[in-house]
Amino acid sequence: MAWLPFINNYKPFYIQTANDTAAWSTEVYGLVAKSNPYPIMPNPKAPYNNDFKDANGDDEYVQDMFYESQEISVKFYCKVPGASEAEKLLRHQVAAFFEKIKKGEFLIYDSYTGIGRQKVRYAGYEEDSFAARDDYARVIFTVKFKVNDPLTQMYYNDVTGQITDDPAEGRTDLLGSEDNAYIITEEGLYIQVA
Repeated sequence: MAWLPFINNYKPFYIQTANDTAAWSTEVYGLVAKSNPYPIMPNPKAPYNNDFKDANGDDEYVQDMFYESQEISVKFYCKVPGASEAEKLLRHQVAAFFEKIKKGEFLIYDSYTGIGRQKVRYAGYEEDSFAARDDYARVIFTVKFKVNDPLTQMYYNDVTGQITDDPAEGRTDLLGSEDNAYIITEEGLYIQVA
């Protein structure tokens, strides 16, 4: 079983692969999302255009805009206490996590920021820090994810445990108090939830 440090009010990082009936938190593998910066807005792709020599500027087709993919990096922390098997268990936990995300596309939802994305794939790994001592083993590493749909906001559904694009189903993105809660719609509007 994975060991987790106690973090008061920790908000999990969820992943749901095509084979999963529900999303799972990285806590299952003893991984805690330490930092997870996301781009606020996507960059547009260059629009179709013509540069007519007898007219000023460019003739650009901007009726439909398309956007570049995004790369996000999530820093994870994993620590395993114990003397003899700590490093082996730590490596096993990280390897099991990698096995789950190494191929195919999946959905992610970060309950700390309320940001979720679809069409995500594993894009790389960078080890920031590793320590193995007499009584524990610890690693801090960054996982890079490539997001091929930077526009669709995904939500986590507390009832079904699934990541969905329906904001009415996702209840972990509530803002405000229990009596006066709001959700953010795709259009960026705050809607009061009864």
